[in-house]
Amino acid sequence: MFKIIKKSDINHNKIDIDIDIVISWIDSSDLTFKNKIEDNYKNIKNYSLENLRFGNRDTLKYVLRGIYKNIPWIRKIYIVTKSQWPNWLDEQVANNMTPPIIRIDEKDIHPEGKECNGSIAVEACLYRIPDLSDFFLYANDDMFICKPMQKNEWMFSNNIGYTYNGISMENKKNKTGWFNRDTAQIDQVKLFNEIYPNNNFKFFYSCHHIRLLNKKCYQIIEKKLPEILKHTQDVIGRINNDTIICHLLLEYIGLHENLFKTRTSYDRLTCTKFVDFKNKYSNKITLLCTNWNCWLPKENVDEYYRIMNNIFTNKLKCEI
Repeated sequence: MFKIIKKSDINHNKIDIDIDIVISWIDSSDLTFKNKIEDNYKNIKNYSLENLRFGNRDTLKYVLRGIYKNIPWIRKIYIVTKSQWPNWLDEQVANNMTPPIIRIDEKDIHPEGKECNGSIAVEACLYRIPDLSDFFLYANDDMFICKPMQKNEWMFSNNIGYTYNGISMENKKNKTGWFNRDTAQIDQVKLFNEIYPNNNFKFFYSCHHIRLLNKKCYQIIEKKLPEILKHTQDVIGRINNDTIICHLLLEYIGLHENLFKTRTSYDRLTCTKFVDFKNKYSNKITLLCTNWNCWLPKENVDEYYRIMNNIFTNKLKCEI
Protein backbone atom coordinates (compact mmCIF):
# COMPACT_ATOMS: atom_id res chain seq x y z
CA MET A 1 0.00 0.00 0.00
CA PHE A 2 2.89 2.35 0.64
CA LYS A 3 6.49 2.58 -0.52
CA ILE A 4 9.20 2.40 2.12
CA ILE A 5 11.74 5.18 1.58
CA LYS A 6 15.34 4.31 2.37
CA LYS A 7 17.17 6.51 4.85
CA SER A 8 19.86 7.04 2.19
CA ASP A 9 17.31 8.73 -0.11
CA ILE A 10 17.95 12.46 0.28
CA ASN A 11 14.89 14.69 0.55
CA HIS A 12 15.57 18.07 -1.10
CA ASN A 13 12.10 19.50 -0.40
CA LYS A 14 12.11 22.77 1.50
CA ILE A 15 10.29 22.40 4.81
CA ASP A 16 9.11 25.68 6.34
CA ILE A 17 6.30 24.60 8.69
CA ASP A 18 6.57 24.81 12.47
CA ILE A 19 7.19 21.60 14.40
CA ASP A 20 6.95 21.30 18.20
CA ILE A 21 8.13 18.50 20.46
CA VAL A 22 6.19 17.10 23.42
CA ILE A 23 7.88 15.20 26.26
CA SER A 24 6.04 13.31 28.99
CA TRP A 25 7.78 13.47 32.38
CA ILE A 26 7.11 12.67 36.02
CA ASP A 27 9.10 13.11 39.22
CA SER A 28 8.90 9.61 40.64
CA SER A 29 10.59 10.69 43.88
CA ASP A 30 7.62 12.92 44.75
CA LEU A 31 5.85 11.35 47.76
CA THR A 32 2.47 12.71 46.66
CA PHE A 33 2.94 11.02 43.29
CA LYS A 34 4.00 7.75 44.94
CA ASN A 35 0.93 7.71 47.14
CA LYS A 36 -1.39 8.36 44.17
CA ILE A 37 0.23 5.60 42.12
CA GLU A 38 0.03 3.08 44.94
CA ASP A 39 -3.64 3.97 45.44
CA ASN A 40 -4.39 3.62 41.70
CA TYR A 41 -2.71 0.24 41.44
CA LYS A 42 -3.69 -1.28 44.79
CA ASN A 43 -6.45 -3.44 43.30
CA ILE A 44 -4.32 -4.78 40.46
CA LYS A 45 -2.84 -8.20 41.21
CA ASN A 46 0.96 -8.68 41.33
CA TYR A 47 1.82 -5.01 40.90
CA SER A 48 3.81 -2.82 43.25
CA LEU A 49 5.48 0.56 42.84
CA GLU A 50 8.85 -1.17 42.49
CA ASN A 51 7.95 -3.09 39.34
CA LEU A 52 6.11 -0.29 37.55
CA ARG A 53 7.90 1.69 34.85
CA PHE A 54 8.24 4.89 36.85
CA GLY A 55 11.78 6.09 37.40
CA ASN A 56 13.88 9.20 37.11
CA ARG A 57 17.63 9.45 36.49
CA ASP A 58 17.59 13.05 35.26
CA THR A 59 17.04 11.67 31.78
CA LEU A 60 14.98 14.74 30.86
CA LYS A 61 18.14 16.83 31.16
CA TYR A 62 19.81 14.82 28.41
CA VAL A 63 16.66 14.75 26.27
CA LEU A 64 16.64 18.56 26.33
CA ARG A 65 20.36 18.84 25.62
CA GLY A 66 19.89 16.58 22.60
CA ILE A 67 17.03 18.75 21.31
CA TYR A 68 18.92 22.04 21.58
CA LYS A 69 22.06 20.58 20.04
CA ASN A 70 20.64 18.34 17.32
CA ILE A 71 17.19 19.71 16.34
CA PRO A 72 17.41 23.43 17.25
CA TRP A 73 14.78 24.24 14.59
CA ILE A 74 12.02 23.02 16.94
CA ARG A 75 9.49 25.83 17.60
CA LYS A 76 8.40 24.93 21.15
CA ILE A 77 9.23 22.25 23.71
CA TYR A 78 6.26 21.13 25.81
CA ILE A 79 6.81 19.12 29.00
CA VAL A 80 3.62 17.34 30.09
CA THR A 81 3.64 16.61 33.80
CA LYS A 82 1.61 16.28 37.00
CA SER A 83 1.99 19.84 38.37
CA GLN A 84 5.67 18.96 38.85
CA TRP A 85 8.91 20.51 37.66
CA PRO A 86 12.53 19.32 37.76
CA ASN A 87 14.51 20.88 40.62
CA TRP A 88 17.50 21.36 38.30
CA LEU A 89 15.53 23.34 35.68
CA ASP A 90 14.97 27.11 36.02
CA GLU A 91 11.46 27.52 34.62
CA GLN A 92 11.66 31.27 34.06
CA VAL A 93 14.88 30.96 32.08
CA ALA A 94 13.51 27.93 30.21
CA ASN A 95 10.38 29.85 29.16
CA ASN A 96 12.54 32.52 27.51
CA MET A 97 14.94 30.27 25.64
CA THR A 98 14.80 29.55 21.90
CA PRO A 99 12.96 27.29 21.57
CA PRO A 100 11.04 27.94 24.80
CA ILE A 101 10.35 25.13 27.28
CA ILE A 102 6.72 25.21 28.40
CA ARG A 103 5.09 23.28 31.24
CA ILE A 104 1.76 21.58 30.45
CA ASP A 105 -0.24 20.13 33.32
CA GLU A 106 -2.03 16.87 32.57
CA LYS A 107 -5.24 18.29 34.02
CA ASP A 108 -5.23 21.04 31.40
CA ILE A 109 -5.31 18.62 28.47
CA HIS A 110 -7.52 15.85 29.87
CA PRO A 111 -11.12 16.39 28.62
CA GLU A 112 -12.46 16.19 32.18
CA GLY A 113 -9.63 18.12 33.84
CA LYS A 114 -8.18 15.02 35.53
CA GLU A 115 -4.64 13.78 35.96
CA CYS A 116 -3.61 10.95 33.67
CA ASN A 117 -2.54 7.60 35.10
CA GLY A 118 0.36 6.68 32.85
CA SER A 119 1.99 7.51 29.54
CA ILE A 120 -0.69 5.75 27.46
CA ALA A 121 -3.37 8.08 28.88
CA VAL A 122 -1.09 11.11 28.42
CA GLU A 123 -0.43 10.18 24.81
CA ALA A 124 -4.18 10.03 24.14
CA CYS A 125 -4.54 13.66 25.28
CA LEU A 126 -1.57 15.29 23.53
CA TYR A 127 -3.56 16.75 20.63
CA ARG A 128 -5.40 18.96 23.14
CA ILE A 129 -2.28 21.00 24.02
CA PRO A 130 -3.07 24.65 23.18
CA ASP A 131 -1.20 26.06 20.15
CA LEU A 132 0.45 22.70 19.41
CA SER A 133 1.75 22.44 15.83
CA ASP A 134 -0.20 20.16 13.46
CA PHE A 135 2.85 17.89 13.06
CA PHE A 136 4.73 17.36 16.30
CA LEU A 137 7.39 15.08 17.73
CA TYR A 138 6.61 13.03 20.82
CA ALA A 139 9.12 11.54 23.23
CA ASN A 140 9.15 9.82 26.57
CA ASP A 141 11.81 11.11 28.96
CA ASP A 142 14.14 8.25 28.03
CA MET A 143 14.26 8.94 24.29
CA PHE A 144 17.19 10.92 22.92
CA ILE A 145 18.43 12.45 19.67
CA CYS A 146 22.19 11.96 19.64
CA LYS A 147 23.15 13.35 16.22
CA PRO A 148 21.95 16.36 14.18
CA MET A 149 18.76 15.85 12.18
CA GLN A 150 17.21 18.31 9.76
CA LYS A 151 13.50 19.05 9.31
CA ASN A 152 13.46 17.21 6.00
CA GLU A 153 14.51 14.06 7.81
CA TRP A 154 11.17 14.17 9.63
CA MET A 155 9.06 15.74 6.87
CA PHE A 156 8.77 14.74 3.20
CA SER A 157 6.94 17.98 2.41
CA ASN A 158 5.03 20.65 4.34
CA ASN A 159 1.97 18.38 4.31
CA ILE A 160 3.49 14.91 4.63
CA GLY A 161 5.70 13.61 7.44
CA TYR A 162 7.82 10.51 7.91
CA THR A 163 7.15 7.61 10.21
CA TYR A 164 10.18 5.41 10.84
CA ASN A 165 9.05 1.84 10.44
CA GLY A 166 10.25 -1.23 12.26
CA ILE A 167 9.88 -4.88 11.33
CA SER A 168 6.64 -5.90 9.64
CA MET A 169 4.12 -7.56 11.91
CA GLU A 170 4.08 -10.65 9.70
CA ASN A 171 7.87 -11.00 9.95
CA LYS A 172 7.76 -10.31 13.67
CA LYS A 173 5.16 -13.00 14.10
CA ASN A 174 7.05 -15.53 11.99
CA LYS A 175 10.47 -14.93 13.53
CA THR A 176 9.65 -14.62 17.20
CA GLY A 177 6.00 -15.35 17.87
CA TRP A 178 6.12 -12.28 20.12
CA PHE A 179 3.43 -10.36 18.30
CA ASN A 180 0.81 -12.99 19.08
CA ARG A 181 1.21 -12.25 22.77
CA ASP A 182 1.10 -8.46 22.54
CA THR A 183 -2.55 -7.55 22.98
CA ALA A 184 -2.01 -3.80 22.49
CA GLN A 185 -0.40 -4.29 19.07
CA ILE A 186 -3.16 -6.62 17.90
CA ASP A 187 -5.78 -4.13 19.12
CA GLN A 188 -4.35 -1.37 16.93
CA VAL A 189 -4.93 -3.54 13.86
CA LYS A 190 -8.50 -4.30 14.95
CA LEU A 191 -9.24 -0.63 15.62
CA PHE A 192 -7.77 0.42 12.28
CA ASN A 193 -9.95 -2.14 10.50
CA GLU A 194 -12.95 -0.78 12.36
CA ILE A 195 -12.25 2.72 11.03
CA TYR A 196 -11.27 1.55 7.53
CA PRO A 197 -13.15 -1.68 6.66
CA ASN A 198 -11.92 -3.77 3.71
CA ASN A 199 -8.54 -2.02 3.58
CA ASN A 200 -5.39 -3.49 2.06
CA PHE A 201 -2.99 -2.08 4.66
CA LYS A 202 0.41 -3.61 5.44
CA PHE A 203 0.87 -3.38 9.18
CA PHE A 204 4.22 -2.94 10.86
CA TYR A 205 5.66 -2.74 14.35
CA SER A 206 7.05 0.74 14.85
CA CYS A 207 10.47 1.54 16.30
CA HIS A 208 10.56 2.53 19.96
CA HIS A 209 12.01 6.03 19.88
CA ILE A 210 10.99 9.65 19.27
CA ARG A 211 8.21 9.73 16.68
CA LEU A 212 6.30 12.22 14.56
CA LEU A 213 2.53 12.50 15.10
CA ASN A 214 -0.25 14.60 13.56
CA LYS A 215 -3.29 16.12 15.25
CA LYS A 216 -5.63 15.15 12.41
CA CYS A 217 -5.10 11.47 13.25
CA TYR A 218 -6.37 12.13 16.77
CA GLN A 219 -9.37 13.99 15.38
CA ILE A 220 -10.26 10.99 13.19
CA ILE A 221 -10.13 8.73 16.26
CA GLU A 222 -12.18 11.27 18.22
CA LYS A 223 -14.87 11.08 15.54
CA LYS A 224 -14.78 7.37 14.73
CA LEU A 225 -13.86 5.78 18.10
CA PRO A 226 -14.94 8.28 20.79
CA GLU A 227 -15.61 5.68 23.50
CA ILE A 228 -12.26 3.94 22.99
CA LEU A 229 -10.46 7.29 23.05
CA LYS A 230 -12.17 8.29 26.29
CA HIS A 231 -11.34 4.93 27.85
CA THR A 232 -7.68 5.31 26.86
CA GLN A 233 -7.53 8.80 28.35
CA ASP A 234 -8.75 7.31 31.66
CA VAL A 235 -6.82 4.03 31.60
CA ILE A 236 -4.47 3.14 34.46
CA GLY A 237 -0.91 2.51 33.35
CA ARG A 238 0.01 -0.04 30.69
CA ILE A 239 -1.18 -3.18 32.37
CA ASN A 240 -4.84 -3.40 31.39
CA ASN A 241 -5.80 -6.23 29.06
CA ASP A 242 -8.68 -4.28 27.56
CA THR A 243 -8.63 -2.36 24.28
CA ILE A 244 -6.74 0.94 24.25
CA ILE A 245 -5.28 3.28 21.64
CA CYS A 246 -1.52 3.72 21.24
CA HIS A 247 0.81 5.50 18.81
CA LEU A 248 0.69 2.65 16.26
CA LEU A 249 -2.93 3.42 15.39
CA LEU A 250 -2.04 7.10 14.94
CA GLU A 251 0.75 6.15 12.55
CA TYR A 252 -1.44 3.70 10.61
CA ILE A 253 -4.13 6.37 10.20
CA GLY A 254 -1.53 8.92 9.10
CA LEU A 255 -0.24 6.58 6.39
CA HIS A 256 -3.75 5.72 5.22
CA GLU A 257 -4.72 9.41 5.06
CA ASN A 258 -1.51 10.31 3.16
CA LEU A 259 -0.26 12.42 6.06
CA PHE A 260 2.84 10.21 6.31
CA LYS A 261 5.30 8.29 4.25
CA THR A 262 7.29 5.52 5.87
CA ARG A 263 11.05 5.13 5.68
CA THR A 264 13.70 2.87 7.14
CA SER A 265 14.94 3.98 10.52
CA TYR A 266 18.14 5.81 11.28
CA ASP A 267 20.83 4.07 13.29
CA ARG A 268 19.08 3.53 16.57
CA LEU A 269 19.54 1.71 19.84
CA THR A 270 16.82 0.65 22.26
CA CYS A 271 18.23 -0.92 25.43
CA THR A 272 16.50 -2.88 28.15
CA LYS A 273 19.61 -3.25 30.32
CA PHE A 274 22.45 -0.93 31.30
CA VAL A 275 25.04 -3.43 30.09
CA ASP A 276 23.52 -3.31 26.58
CA PHE A 277 23.72 0.48 26.55
CA LYS A 278 27.30 0.44 27.80
CA ASN A 279 28.47 -2.15 25.27
CA LYS A 280 26.45 -1.20 22.19
CA TYR A 281 26.28 2.60 22.15
CA SER A 282 28.54 4.31 19.63
CA ASN A 283 28.78 7.72 17.94
CA LYS A 284 26.93 6.21 14.97
CA ILE A 285 23.67 6.12 16.93
CA THR A 286 21.17 8.84 16.02
CA LEU A 287 18.11 7.75 18.03
CA LEU A 288 18.54 6.26 21.49
CA CYS A 289 16.06 4.86 24.00
CA THR A 290 17.19 3.74 27.47
CA ASN A 291 13.96 2.37 28.88
CA TRP A 292 15.67 0.57 31.75
CA ASN A 293 16.43 3.75 33.72
CA CYS A 294 13.89 3.03 36.43
CA TRP A 295 15.67 -0.26 37.17
CA LEU A 296 19.26 1.02 36.96
CA PRO A 297 21.37 -0.76 39.63
CA LYS A 298 22.89 1.59 42.19
CA GLU A 299 26.39 0.39 41.38
CA ASN A 300 25.96 1.63 37.77
CA VAL A 301 24.54 5.10 38.50
CA ASP A 302 27.85 7.00 38.44
CA GLU A 303 28.94 5.29 35.24
CA TYR A 304 25.58 6.03 33.66
CA TYR A 305 25.94 9.76 34.38
CA ARG A 306 29.50 9.74 33.05
CA ILE A 307 28.42 8.20 29.75
CA MET A 308 25.42 10.50 29.33
CA ASN A 309 27.48 13.60 30.10
CA ASN A 310 30.00 12.49 27.50
CA ILE A 311 27.25 12.12 24.88
CA PHE A 312 25.45 15.34 25.76
CA THR A 313 28.17 17.83 26.71
CA ASN A 314 26.16 21.02 26.05
CA LYS A 315 24.94 22.20 29.45
CA LEU A 316 21.90 24.45 29.01
CA LYS A 317 21.62 27.91 30.55
CA CYS A 318 18.35 26.87 32.20
CA GLU A 319 20.08 24.11 34.17
CA ILE A 320 20.54 25.01 37.83
